[in-house]
Amino acid sequence: MIAEGRPPREAYVGLFFVALATLMYEILLTRIFSVTMLYHFAFVALSVAMFGMTVGALLVYLLPAVFTPARYPAWLAAAAIAFPVAMILSFLTELSVPFRIHPSIVALYAMWLVHLLLFRGDGLANWIGLLVVVQNVFTSLFNSHLFDFHEGWMYVIGVGVAGGMVIRARHAEAKVGEAGS
Repeated sequence: MIAEGRPPREAYVGLFFVALATLMYEILLTRIFSVTMLYHFAFVALSVAMFGMTVGALLVYLLPAVFTPARYPAWLAAAAIAFPVAMILSFLTELSVPFRIHPSIVALYAMWLVHLLLFRGDGLANWIGLLVVVQNVFTSLFNSHLFDFHEGWMYVIGVGVAGGMVIRARHAEAKVGEAGS
């Protein structure tokens, strides 16, 4: 039995699971966008989700005759049934959109390769530099980098300091080798 204006407990449980599925799908989309396109496009998933929630709230607000308390069980059921269909269609749409690899991606991979080659060898500075580069490669490929600023500067500082130490040590070894000859 429905009290006037108050939904039953089952409606809250159903709403919880639909909201949970929405949040999980949004997180999944940010991961998929960061891998299939670039991590910059992970923000598209967040923006589209916020836009969709806003449109839904506006519809309920602007059409109070359509969204009455007596009709909410039917609307909740329809939304719960339509949501998985919309998820599948939106995912297939995302997969069908062609994505062109930008030349900057090639430059990024070349930079990572040069930095990996720089940190070949033994020594603490080589290991630190190698760790910074490998960490940046993996987090850039598999993470959405929501807070991009911090990771970027940590990479610049880590590679700069460790690279300077490695180059300085190589020059010192070369001078010792020249003096010993």
